Amino acid sequence: MYRLSLQAITMKNRAEVSWDLKEALRLGGAWILNFQIFSNKATGIQFELYFETISILAELLSQLDIGFQDNWRTQFDTLIGLYEYEPEVYREKEIFGLLNVTFEHDEPELIIPVPMVPG
Repeated sequence: MYRLSLQAITMKNRAEVSWDLKEALRLGGAWILNFQIFSNKATGIQFELYFETISILAELLSQLDIGFQDNWRTQFDTLIGLYEYEPEVYREKEIFGLLNVTFEHDEPELIIPVPMVPG
């Protein structure tokens, strides 16, 4: 299985960024496997997609105004190159992706009490 490991940092609104990322993944042909929110400080998304839509996802993510790590585009270019070289071999192969976003802001951390559950 092929992998993408993406990290980003932003000062933008957490809800807006989460929505934009979800839409980019959806429109880019990915399906979300898991979505975790770590208070109001970070979000982690696990997703999968087929090679045939990797270039669409790369373009959609590049349009978002968030700061991806330096090598994010290189990861996409490598996978796009594989697909373009032998599309019949890679077309329906899956790519597993991890996307972690850290939110920089001055807001206090959200502390949500967990209710006690009997048993």
